[in-house]
Amino acid sequence: MKGRGQVSLVDALAAFFVFLLVFAGLMGITAQLNHSRYAQNVQADLEFYAVQGLARLTQTPGLPLSWDSNTMTVSTLGLAFKPGVLSMSKVNAFASMDYNTARTALGVNGYDFFFSLDGVQDYNVGLPLYATGQQASAQTSVSMNGGIGIARLYVYQVK
Repeated sequence: MKGRGQVSLVDALAAFFVFLLVFAGLMGITAQLNHSRYAQNVQADLEFYAVQGLARLTQTPGLPLSWDSNTMTVSTLGLAFKPGVLSMSKVNAFASMDYNTARTALGVNGYDFFFSLDGVQDYNVGLPLYATGQQASAQTSVSMNGGIGIARLYVYQVK
């Protein structure tokens, strides 16, 4: 017979299993919150790189200024003759570049990209956009060869 204040082995095991259940539940909730925060951070990164990359492409000539004559020398991509006015020579050079070289020079931090230019002439550069994974895009109007077009940059992460 038990006296007051004594704990049986069954009581101790029951308390331990309740503790494990609560602990496992809390760990699951913590993992979900961390995954959600990670997804939000990735989305913020993608949006930043889409806006920054498109601005760099459509507003700057890139570095070095004459990178279009030798695409292996490009350190920063830019397609503009002057802000908002694209150089046909640079657009053609960009369209013919190796994807990994273009991705590095575009500065999208290892994410994948797809660039499209619709209007005066249509150009597509990069890997086609897939529906899986997170993505962000930016677009702006540009002038090229005296006409108006729409430049779009999609930055995405494939799952």
